[in-house]
Amino acid sequence: VIILYNTLWASVSSLKIDVNSIVSRLPKQNQTIDWAAVSRVNMGVSYIVFSVNGGQKQRKIDLSGLIFEDVKSVKSKVVEACEYKNISYQND
Repeated sequence: VIILYNTLWASVSSLKIDVNSIVSRLPKQNQTIDWAAVSRVNMGVSYIVFSVNGGQKQRKIDLSGLIFEDVKSVKSKVVEACEYKNISYQND
């Protein structure tokens, strides 16, 4: 099981990534993305865009509030999950 918790200085802010979903509780980004609905992932310098429902919708997580080491960890866990789930991904 792949689990990642990144906690910011505010204890209510977090990002949880596992093989089932991504749960974002970052400021102004409360959302849950189910991996089963994800068809493609694009990663930028400080964001990740998930194409869901066959690419009809996009869900974005802004990582600019995280420190660089946490951004690297998040992207690494997303890549691991994509490879495990056989979801295509690329860097923008």
